[in-house]
Amino acid sequence: MKIKLKFGFFVTAISLLIFGCSVVEQEIFTNAFEPEPIGFINGLEQIKGPWKFQLRDNYAFLADGRNGFVVADISDPESISTVSRLDSSTYTCPKGECFLITNNVVLDQNYAYLQESADRLIIANITDPTDVSLVTKFSIGDFPNINWEDIALSGNHLFVSTKKSGLRVIDVTNKTDPTEVGNYQPSDNELEMSKLAIHGQYAYVAVKNKDSIPVEYEAEVIENGVTKREAGVYYEDLYGLMIFDISAPSTPQLIQVLEMGERVENLVLDGHYAYLLLEKSLQIFDISDPETPKEVGSYQTEAWTWEIAKHENRIYIANVNRIYVIDVSDPSNPSKIGFLKTSAIGGSSSFDLAVADNYLYFSGTFNPTSRSDVIYGLTVIDLNLFPMVENQN
Repeated sequence: MKIKLKFGFFVTAISLLIFGCSVVEQEIFTNAFEPEPIGFINGLEQIKGPWKFQLRDNYAFLADGRNGFVVADISDPESISTVSRLDSSTYTCPKGECFLITNNVVLDQNYAYLQESADRLIIANITDPTDVSLVTKFSIGDFPNINWEDIALSGNHLFVSTKKSGLRVIDVTNKTDPTEVGNYQPSDNELEMSKLAIHGQYAYVAVKNKDSIPVEYEAEVIENGVTKREAGVYYEDLYGLMIFDISAPSTPQLIQVLEMGERVENLVLDGHYAYLLLEKSLQIFDISDPETPKEVGSYQTEAWTWEIAKHENRIYIANVNRIYVIDVSDPSNPSKIGFLKTSAIGGSSSFDLAVADNYLYFSGTFNPTSRSDVIYGLTVIDLNLFPMVENQN
């Protein structure tokens, strides 16, 4: 695919960015809500991350960075407390001092599967959330530094998207002895996988193909008072979504590839729809037939976003200092309800978010007046206080 760009087009784009800022900013703040958090745990005493987390029943299960794996009681969202922990003291490393650094977690009924740093799986028994225990740790093959990007569970199989080693499949039927049973290795070594989600017998994986699109350009250059016309080619990354049939988990079959104009930052699957969070937009696809997904709706977020959650007919999208709330009751016509200004409560970067019982939970950094002052924590906001404003496009 070749895209021819004229120099004048760049001038037009830059002008829009510069002179359009005040208009966009005014529209963004029309339905702003500055929430008061009702619950919070920070890293000064209890929680040092957290990165990713899962909610179930009255507990939050947190992949808590260098604090390992933490379970918090959220039965009273206004008074969250840590009830159990799995940290570096739980096991020793063969080469001396080490840390249990977790950044992702998925759950089944009695076990938590933790992505440790970027290269290892930790399995913990959570039958009693107040007394979690280590079951085993596992690395894929002979390559501990395989750069795991994301994990998702389907039955007794854990799927792992990796930066350079494709899609890997681990059989976790035997919790004490997980084994790799399959993989999909792309033929293109420049293909990098990132976010991963599973719905039924299909896996959806965000991908990037580095330097794969040749782009021709023409420009006028002035040298020593002489105007010259130059032409050349540069290469852009290609972003997309791969869809796999995983009905036979050991042999994932690629059935569809969707090309995207922007990087797929995150995704959530619900019912017949896939909600893809791109750099500055939400794209909604009907995945009733995963082999022929159809785009049905979209919404421009105006700012770079990277975390997404869905609850009932609302999509929540987080970026550096706000959480957008989008009404998707009609997937073909998503509309903004408003947004939460997390900056109003000292929020800076959001790592994960989820909604349960009309409470919004999000993890991130807070009060970053300097690097040494960064506080990591889990915050709770009562969504009953969020004003309803319908059909604000």
